[in-house]
Amino acid sequence: MFKPIFLVLLCINLSCQHAKEACGWSKDIHVTVIEGSAAPLIDRSNPGSEDNGWGYENGYSIYHDGHYHMLIVEMFKDGKSGAGYWMPARIGHWISADGDTWKRYATIVEGNNVDKDVKQATWSPSFYWNEDENCWNIFWRGTNSAFRLQSTVAGNDGITGPYEEVKCVVTPDGDRGNKLWYSGFIHSFGNVFKACDGNYYSFFSDYITENNYVNWPTGLLYSKNGVDGPWKYLETETPVFNYCENPMVSFYDGMYYATYDELAQIHSIGVGYSEDGINWRRTIVDLEGYVPWAAQKDLLQTVRTPMGLIKDADGFFTVFFTAYNAQTDYFETGKLRLKIDITERTQTEKEWETYKLNLIDDNLWNGMNGKWLNEYDGLSIFDTCETAYIRTYHQQEYVDFEAVVTLRAVGITLENRTFSKTDARAGLVFGKKNPTTALEPDDYHVYVDANRKLVLAKGEKILMEENIQQSILTFRTLKLTVKNGALSVYYAGNNQPVLEYKMPNYSGGYVALFAGKEHIHFESIYLKKPSKF
Repeated sequence: MFKPIFLVLLCINLSCQHAKEACGWSKDIHVTVIEGSAAPLIDRSNPGSEDNGWGYENGYSIYHDGHYHMLIVEMFKDGKSGAGYWMPARIGHWISADGDTWKRYATIVEGNNVDKDVKQATWSPSFYWNEDENCWNIFWRGTNSAFRLQSTVAGNDGITGPYEEVKCVVTPDGDRGNKLWYSGFIHSFGNVFKACDGNYYSFFSDYITENNYVNWPTGLLYSKNGVDGPWKYLETETPVFNYCENPMVSFYDGMYYATYDELAQIHSIGVGYSEDGINWRRTIVDLEGYVPWAAQKDLLQTVRTPMGLIKDADGFFTVFFTAYNAQTDYFETGKLRLKIDITERTQTEKEWETYKLNLIDDNLWNGMNGKWLNEYDGLSIFDTCETAYIRTYHQQEYVDFEAVVTLRAVGITLENRTFSKTDARAGLVFGKKNPTTALEPDDYHVYVDANRKLVLAKGEKILMEENIQQSILTFRTLKLTVKNGALSVYYAGNNQPVLEYKMPNYSGGYVALFAGKEHIHFESIYLKKPSKF
């Protein structure tokens, strides 16, 4: 057993004492899976699961006073109105001394089966240590609402409750400010934390369908007046994350982390990170092979929701999560051990130019109206574009370059509550002489096509192609190097190139992102500055 460090809640409240005065992007993180989950921790056979018909979906876990405490949603009976096993549900409190053997302690809240009732949906529970009240609180999301509960026992020992309702802190009809991209419906309400500016924050997830496509965009709610609100939307032109559900925030060693259900890639979880709690980046942790009992290829029936991040005494991190087990037809829980390395970006930025992608009006990309993506600020994505270019300093005299592109070629269609994946061509164009035109016959481009092939083409002529075993959802990162006219292409962190090709008479040119269909999402591009720059 690895003894955890109890820093999650208290350090979130004290984080601004340790954060920089001006919080910028000075650091990045790298996440490594140290240990997977060979078998479930809580399943249908556990005492406490007897009347739980469908299993466990999402929640929040902490380590406190020698024990792990988990708040978890229990899908205890069949739902109605198309909700399936998601509603109604209840929130259970489970406790473990070692993180492996769990005992159900109490029911915190139980939802009902009344359509559109504010307490029909019972979701996203989290603990919060309330210093002002000297007692533990629990937040949970109802139907387009959020509630705060308070332990009737003061002090740290009161974590086991009992709890009583204090207030509906987010009401269905409350004024939350300008919606911008939000639908106005809150589908998850994360744990409450303080950011660098001293305000209270909580992530929320939305659920948007358009033209039979579905997305789970996520943003921030904030309150200047304490945990009871009023809670307002933090106005951002684009979501903080996309394809994200149930983010829960922890704070360790000067960094905020948000673990969440990554809905754009099967067998994965997402980890957001921030130095100020307001501006976020993310990385995706691929769990292929680490959770063998949850190996389905369906987005909803695979690894589901991480329930917070707990730092252990040895410096590694424990993550409890839920996942679907096809053999038992039950949503069960598991445990991961992660290693997180924090790296300074200062030296990296001297060598690499980072182009941040922003949501731009679709018309900008129709025929290229002379605008360039890197003229805009912001960290996000763009989509519904036919071809997008990034102007670089890589002109013809600089023929050697390296580029790393993180792409999210994702289209998820919604048909009778069954999710399927839609792939399309996406990648990088280089050696381009005319930056104001679409693809031309002499333009080289490397991309992943709809048939999951890695392709090198010149114009529309295919020069080389390679079958890849991973789906396009797993295959996210392309690395290209061009040196003395020789191209090498790498993917999935491999050190050996997947494609190698000698380009005759190659003389360099512009480098551009390339998307061949709507709903192609690029996350970032890094270009290594040429040696002559």
